[in-house]
Amino acid sequence: MSDIVAMAIDFEATDATPDAQATQIGYCSIAFSNKGVLNPTTDAYAKSCRPDRDISYGAMAVTGICPEDLEAAESHEKVLLDQMPHGAAYIIGHNIDYDLQVARNSGVDTSQYKSICTLAIARHLYPDADHKLTALLYRFDYDYARQHAQNAHSAAHDVRFCVRLLRMFCREAGITDMQSLYEFSEMTRIPTVMTFGKEKGKKIKDLAATKSGRGYFFYLISEDISDPYLLAEFQKSLTGTELECTKGNKNYTKGRKYKIDRFVGNRQLVVSNDLSEDVLNITSPKSLNLAAIDAYVGDASFKPA
Repeated sequence: MSDIVAMAIDFEATDATPDAQATQIGYCSIAFSNKGVLNPTTDAYAKSCRPDRDISYGAMAVTGICPEDLEAAESHEKVLLDQMPHGAAYIIGHNIDYDLQVARNSGVDTSQYKSICTLAIARHLYPDADHKLTALLYRFDYDYARQHAQNAHSAAHDVRFCVRLLRMFCREAGITDMQSLYEFSEMTRIPTVMTFGKEKGKKIKDLAATKSGRGYFFYLISEDISDPYLLAEFQKSLTGTELECTKGNKNYTKGRKYKIDRFVGNRQLVVSNDLSEDVLNITSPKSLNLAAIDAYVGDASFKPA
């Protein structure tokens, strides 16, 4: 068994924006047994907390938590800093990125957490399913769902649902330890299909094989993709492909093609010519050109070939 703490979490929050603050935290410690079975090691607990921002009406409708309910509660910062692990930990949740953002909004240092996303795992194992937490519970644990699903959007119950489903997912995938679960979760988070936009439903590898598809990747990169896994997959797909010089200079010839060697930042890549390597900045989403930022090649520009 791992010596690192593993905790399943769920937040009810003020809203669904990146600035959301917690109104309730649910949490439960979990571990694999010596026989490789995932189990909770504590009961699931919930603790309410008082946010600094208004609770949206949409959040009230979903959670039933209203401002008056939290008047006597401790602040969201104090509750989360008290309840969340300090230092290295495996943190598990359904759409865990949202939960970790809520935690960061309360001052929690998440930099040493290894996040495990049951939503990504479910999408990978069962691509045609409805991936909402309670829908998955009904699909895989119907009798339990019939008894308890009416308590959905109570943080403690959602944590229980998450852990029950994760145990089934581990059994399905043959996972028997926490580090392997983390690595499997990381693998499932690498997208293979576009889930939004005009190319929704198309495979990323198929789009990468076309000029228009690569152009679309550059457009999305120039718009600052928030999903680091999607960005990494786009960069991987574009590495080794070619750019056509649309405006040349002493180093680059208009009309000639140059290979992308590697990416060195979210919106920066390296191309090579016969004389040097230069860093280019991905800009101009409408024209899909790549404008050089190095002073020596600043008047050269490129587009996907």
